Amino acid sequence: MRSHLLKCPNVTDAVHEWAKNWTPKSEPYVADAADSGAATTPAPSQTALQRFMSFKDVAMSDTQQEEFHMLLLQGTVSANLPFSWIDNEYIQAAFEMARPTVVLPGRRALSAFLDQL
Repeated sequence: MRSHLLKCPNVTDAVHEWAKNWTPKSEPYVADAADSGAATTPAPSQTALQRFMSFKDVAMSDTQQEEFHMLLLQGTVSANLPFSWIDNEYIQAAFEMARPTVVLPGRRALSAFLDQL
């Protein structure tokens, strides 16, 4: 990831600078893999957690859903991701947690939007 960020023309100067100066000790979200065997993330503050859990999900309109699918397609293409990323169980679980009413397209449906780019 670091090498990508260093040469990517689509990131800000601040991100380039961060990537240039990155060291394992400067990364606050990664535990020492040799000690723990796994990466960890810091616990969110109670306030942030309360805000997240109090979010009221409202179903998207058909227009919003179509715009969301187009954004997913544009992000997939611009990041050079395979269309199959959208079918990954962890990606689906993350979207489900963040916005339970969102309808994710499958990889075939996502690629079918290509003619609309």
